[in-house]
Amino acid sequence: KQDTVESLPLKNGPFLIGKRASVGKAQDTDFIIHEFEFQKGQSLFLYSDGCYEVTNAKTGQAWSFKRFVKAVATKLFGDTWKDDMLEQIRKVNGDQPFDDDITMIRVSKS
Repeated sequence: KQDTVESLPLKNGPFLIGKRASVGKAQDTDFIIHEFEFQKGQSLFLYSDGCYEVTNAKTGQAWSFKRFVKAVATKLFGDTWKDDMLEQIRKVNGDQPFDDDITMIRVSKS
C-alpha cells in the first residue's frame, strides 16, 4: 500500500496528515520510516480512530475524518488543546457513550 502524506497550510506552518495502516492493527504490516527534525513550536499529534469515529448525536451520521482534522488544526496550538479537543468530540457525540477509546498525544518542541 502506498504511503501518503497530505499537507494543509496553516499560519504556524504546514499541518501534515499521514495516511497509512493503523499501528498495531496487523502483525505483518510494513511501514515507511520518515524522519523530521522538530523546530521550536512544532508538534507531533498522535490519535486513535475513536477520536473521529464518533456518531453525531443529532444526525446519527459519523463525524468525518476531514472534520476531525479541521478541529485538530484549529485547536492543537495552545495550552488548552486537550480540553478543547475533548469538548469538540463530546459536542459531536452528545450524551451517548463512546464506542471506542479516545486517545490523543501531542509531543511538542519548546
